[in-house]
Amino acid sequence: MPVIVLAGEEEYGLNNRLADLKETLLLPAWKSVNLIKLNKPSLNSLSQAINTMPFGQGNRIVLIENCDLFTKKRTRSDSDADNKLSAPKSSKTSKADDADDLVAALANFPDTTYLIFVCPYNFDSTLKISKQVGKFAQIEEFSKEKYFPGSRNPKLESFCRQEAKKYNATIDDDAIEYLLNSTEGNLRQLASEIEKASLAILPSTKITLKVTSELCLPQGHIFQFIDFWLSRQNNKTQESLRNLLSQQNAMPILATLQTMLGKWIKVKALYEQYSPLSANTKPTNKAVLNSEIIKRIAADLKLMSFSVEKDLRRLQNFTAAQLVDKRLQLTKLEYSIKVGQIPADHALILFVSSQ
Repeated sequence: MPVIVLAGEEEYGLNNRLADLKETLLLPAWKSVNLIKLNKPSLNSLSQAINTMPFGQGNRIVLIENCDLFTKKRTRSDSDADNKLSAPKSSKTSKADDADDLVAALANFPDTTYLIFVCPYNFDSTLKISKQVGKFAQIEEFSKEKYFPGSRNPKLESFCRQEAKKYNATIDDDAIEYLLNSTEGNLRQLASEIEKASLAILPSTKITLKVTSELCLPQGHIFQFIDFWLSRQNNKTQESLRNLLSQQNAMPILATLQTMLGKWIKVKALYEQYSPLSANTKPTNKAVLNSEIIKRIAADLKLMSFSVEKDLRRLQNFTAAQLVDKRLQLTKLEYSIKVGQIPADHALILFVSSQ
């Protein structure tokens, strides 16, 4: 029974796999009539679709898009009451019926038809419907890979090398690190930047740090700029900011600051809560961090311990209250930008200049 479930939040990898399946399973001459797309179909509609023989030669694909059957993130639907595949469930019994009804509908259909479920969320193997379908379906998971700046990630590093290899190129380790920092491990952006660099260096085949820093996204420099700002190195902060603003609009930089301040406030506030003395101690770069508290914060926020420790060391010039004040200031400046009172780049300069 050719049933395939593609599930995960990493849409780039999932979409690439889906494209490969279409290319492999369908004959080009019959693709337009043998690729059937359904969005949250009723069981009757699904049964009819999978039991229809292919037109002409080759296989037929029935594609169930935006499927949420195999995840706890079930979405509500305004479709008919008989839409068993998408109707919201209110009890364990009805969820069990979901699994039984779907398995019954898939009991038998032509070997030349492939049923592909495309799920934009991570696969939840604990659900009954997941277990039932998993007995006869091919499950392929595409979870988004987490990347923490400054840390090694062999999977993402390997992805970068494979992308470069597509263009008969190689890529240096420091160039990979720059791209991972710049894209925060986003596969689609990584692929785009590596393609850009590979084409730009022709006839050469080696992608270096110099190439990526000159041609690719400048977000990697944002982290350097933020480090200067956190360490209160005012001259280097201003110089780094000028370089950033010469390469991109101020709004993405403001957005990154806003996001990171939100995370830092949580980390710093928890550290001060678990270690009350730290809130009354004058910030110093020589402060000794409590490893047990770091582990506790990492567990609370579902972060890696080394990431929490790195943030706390970067934040030793600030208290949680000071970080809250900076975020409020940033929010007010963003409002001033939106109502046209101040240009975005001027607002950013004001923000980093103030104490």
